[in-house]
Amino acid sequence: MREIKITDRIWFVGENDRHKHLFENNWPLPYGVSYNTYVINDDKTALIDTMEYDMASGYIAKIKRVLNGKGLDYMVINHLEPDHASMIDVVFTAFPGVKVVGNAQTFKILQHYYNIPEESRMVVKDGEEQDNLCPTIYR
Repeated sequence: MREIKITDRIWFVGENDRHKHLFENNWPLPYGVSYNTYVINDDKTALIDTMEYDMASGYIAKIKRVLNGKGLDYMVINHLEPDHASMIDVVFTAFPGVKVVGNAQTFKILQHYYNIPEESRMVVKDGEEQDNLCPTIYR
């Protein structure tokens, strides 16, 4: 699936997985599952969540097309289940200097899977707004 323009600054870069039949090998998925991951391309750029590694063919290329030569400033992690977050290290490698954004619990869990240096982490507290992160979200 190609990237889908939602607004002038927001793009869907995810995939629909119609082959997955069970969620966590337990619950039926008669229509599969969608990996909802988005790019915000504004003064600052952000990737919102990632996707399952098996579905990621062309994922980095889609992100780069949407960014149109810009780097990626932030990768916001809302969802840590591996089927939605297993591309974190691939994105981190493809976009050197990206800041990983999440709450304190996010980084407690991520440290078990990925080596994200302290200087590449941005911890957001409950109720805190980061309007400098990506102005599009706050317009």
